Amino acid sequence: MNMPGFTAENSLYTTRETYEAAFIGQDASAGVQPAVRRLCDVLAELVWGAYNEGAYNRAEFWDNVMDSAGCFN
Repeated sequence: MNMPGFTAENSLYTTRETYEAAFIGQDASAGVQPAVRRLCDVLAELVWGAYNEGAYNRAEFWDNVMDSAGCFN
């Protein structure tokens, strides 16, 4: 198909900065944690809450879930 005024060269554009330069000055690690870490934090709260209530079977259950999730590795 012919389109008046359109050429392949005109469709290309040049970027003013490289991909890496777009991230300079930004702290990429701020507030970023692995998903397992957040999961382990939530599970730890469940374990301690159960212990504080005296529900030791429930605490042991959540402790085993933490172990299965790899929180103690």
